[in-house]
Amino acid sequence: MGRAIRILLFYIFLLVIWEVIFRLHLWPEFLFPSPLDVLKTLVSGFYDKSFLIGIGISMKRIILGFGFSLVVGVLLGFLIGSFKILDETIGPLLLGLRTLPSICWLPLGLLWFGMMA
Repeated sequence: MGRAIRILLFYIFLLVIWEVIFRLHLWPEFLFPSPLDVLKTLVSGFYDKSFLIGIGISMKRIILGFGFSLVVGVLLGFLIGSFKILDETIGPLLLGLRTLPSICWLPLGLLWFGMMA
């Protein structure tokens, strides 16, 4: 059996498992929709362009956030590298903050910035 067939069968198997779990009604339909409902929503989201608009808004936020962090990071790095007092004070603080896993910033970000629509 070829590799492509095995991969296709694997994904069909996952869809069947998904459908079986959906039909067991373990969770409400709004929490665990059927594969067909997800496909319908996906098609309608691309048809009415709501997914494309959402992707565009997300990309804009990513670019703005990355640009802001790039400017602040380069400026802060330049200042820390240029002034010994900043290297001795802010340097260890930043080093400590770098050790935090990324997921730890999520609650802080939600507290600081709120849920932006």
